[in-house]
Amino acid sequence: MNKSVRMQSWTLDAAQAHCLITGVGDPGPLAPEASPPRSGARPAILPSSLDTASLSWLCDPGIKIRVTMMTAANAQSLVAYGHKGRDSLVGFTPAAEGGYNLSLPMDTGHILALVTTGLGLEHEIGDLRMSAHVSGAALLALAGLVDALRQRQLESLLARMREPEGGVTSDEVYLRALDGIVTADSRWTATLMHALVDGLPELKTETVDAGLNDLRTAGLAVKSAGGTWRMAEEFALCGAHLQLPLAGAKISLERQQYGKVDAASLALFRMLGSLWLCRHEHDRYVFASVSAVSTVSQLNSILTGFVNARLADAKTAGPAKPAGTKTSGPAKAADAKTSPVANAANAKSGRAIEATGSSGHLPDHGRVQSKFCTHCGSRLQANAAYCTKCGTKIVGSTT
Repeated sequence: MNKSVRMQSWTLDAAQAHCLITGVGDPGPLAPEASPPRSGARPAILPSSLDTASLSWLCDPGIKIRVTMMTAANAQSLVAYGHKGRDSLVGFTPAAEGGYNLSLPMDTGHILALVTTGLGLEHEIGDLRMSAHVSGAALLALAGLVDALRQRQLESLLARMREPEGGVTSDEVYLRALDGIVTADSRWTATLMHALVDGLPELKTETVDAGLNDLRTAGLAVKSAGGTWRMAEEFALCGAHLQLPLAGAKISLERQQYGKVDAASLALFRMLGSLWLCRHEHDRYVFASVSAVSTVSQLNSILTGFVNARLADAKTAGPAKPAGTKTSGPAKAADAKTSPVANAANAKSGRAIEATGSSGHLPDHGRVQSKFCTHCGSRLQANAAYCTKCGTKIVGSTT
């Protein structure tokens, strides 16, 4: 991408968005959803400064990247699309009243910057070296347990009383998890967990009971002789940080290949005194504390590798067909080994996130200079040997 080209932005209403997406062909599986205009509405007129011909592929993009950020104050999202043969992305994010915010050209650095600033990854965050494979029920129970313990702390503080000894009941855990889901208040752990983690089970009392027992098996929770629950001693440092969850992010990747869509996502939480990675793996979830430095570096590799894989597809697939062209004959079976999935490695080994590709791993990006400093997250100058903000030596520099 030409760094000298400035990003431009437009705000499209629902009718303009529908005109742009559907005006050149049948929408593909990853096409942005645009509501049709009301019957009798005036024909939409797109901005004259917008080169609509160069955006004809938006009706059938090859890749889609969505980032959802949630903090105690607000929630925001960014959706970017790419197409084979193009090294830049187009931001096409839903806005109010069915409209869209259109931004171009965009690259993975803009996406990484949103996650870096939203989660506060510019500064190092302690890695507690904790990792577990748990069920979806355990994640709901963990969120409810944290919120129940924090509510007990707050109530005793407001009453100017000593905090009661012992843990909380499973009913309290269930009610606090239910509160977080129903109220959608991102100041509570249960809200962030439910909103940002895919595939969680329906919340029921038996779900919470099973989840608490799973937490006990994983060494994250302890049940007292009286039947109450508290965090395990190994989780004590986290228990000392029952303050508001600071932020959460969900990064979703979708790629269209051979007529099928390959999708994956991971969630990051800034809470409990650390940064936590959560990713679905088979019928379980990886839940691990990670460091800010490794997360920024590996997210950059994941996003860059994901987009570059699409460019590689374009080089081997031959000339691109016009947008909206339908393919005849049976679709090829998707390569089961090819996936944009962002895998979580064992946090205790020091590898926070690992991305997989056609050979099981993405190409080695260690010799490619990142657009952002892996220590402080600041944008780097072209071919910089050191970060101008923190002085960290840049991976991939020849100095």
